[in-house]
Amino acid sequence: MAIETTDLYLRGRCQLSVDGQATEADCYLNLVEQRLECSLRIGGDRFPDFSAMMDGNYTVTALELSSPVGRLTCERVPIAFVSSVGGGGWSIAQTSLSQALAIDPKVIQICFVVNEALELSGPFDGTERLFCQGFDTIGTVNLGGLLFNGTKDRISLAGQITGETADLRVALGMCVGVPVREFALQEPGKLSIWLNNFQQRTTQPRPFIFVGETFREVEVVGQNLTLVYDAARSYLLNLPPQSKPGARNAILTFLHGRALASSYELKLLAAFHFLEWFDGSKTLSAGQIAKRLDVSRAEAEAIVRSRNDVVHNLKDISAVIETAWSAIRMTVDRPLPKTERARLNAGYGYLNYLYSLLGNSLMREIGYGGKTQPYLP
Repeated sequence: MAIETTDLYLRGRCQLSVDGQATEADCYLNLVEQRLECSLRIGGDRFPDFSAMMDGNYTVTALELSSPVGRLTCERVPIAFVSSVGGGGWSIAQTSLSQALAIDPKVIQICFVVNEALELSGPFDGTERLFCQGFDTIGTVNLGGLLFNGTKDRISLAGQITGETADLRVALGMCVGVPVREFALQEPGKLSIWLNNFQQRTTQPRPFIFVGETFREVEVVGQNLTLVYDAARSYLLNLPPQSKPGARNAILTFLHGRALASSYELKLLAAFHFLEWFDGSKTLSAGQIAKRLDVSRAEAEAIVRSRNDVVHNLKDISAVIETAWSAIRMTVDRPLPKTERARLNAGYGYLNYLYSLLGNSLMREIGYGGKTQPYLP
């Protein structure tokens, strides 16, 4: 059996059944597109034409893939539906010579969506989780017995983890400044992969924690990453059970607002949702906001007014933000976050200002004792 492994592709064979007719097929697990793809030769008596493949009932069993650690197997793949069927060159007439030269071999590719966990058996030892997004640690950081390895695309966390998985995701999100999604879980003898669950169009804003003056410094990253992870895990662990879902929702909304490549209007709505949780009351109080965000009363009033005008009074968001940003710039006597977009657009100026305040305030809330970035996001 010719099986090969490439970056983010695991190739192998499977038993593919179409409307009860079974055959062995080449397949590969495409971890970039998050799909399982099978190649099937059709024609003759078994699979006579392309049109019959479009609406067929499929099952995939006896999946066998190759990886650098050895053979991975799955008895039955939990297919959700067929994403696409393509290939085969059906607009080209078949001739004897074209078939002899394999110019048009009548091979189609069937792309399957798998929404449930894909459970693979294999020669695995130890426990390790793989997450997306990434955070480059330039090496391994020991988080109290957990080994954290980060690249620009992925995060690996090796070791036994206690507590709720949902808390872990939120804590890691606060560590790296963006929401993370679990992509794979390795346990002794078993590998679980969640496809269709981790590809998002995101940006990579600055993390909350300070990572170095002009470039990432290994010791600084390791120290502050440990501090924020310990603080986040402890904070979530000690929340009352009835308060934890609201806290997780608000923090994740804020992290998504920082990371998702969307308009500043949507990002501001995410920030307002977080602000409501952070205030701790059903109606925002300028006095409470001033205290929690460590700003002047005038700044807090401008923030609360902008939120009320957008969320409750249904005023035009651009006009509201223009007014709020003008008032804040006249009130604040400290340097404000500066970006090119903020200079050209009041919405991004106010966005950077508000997200900077909320990011630093979140770090204080969880008890992080390290240094934060000068300006956030």
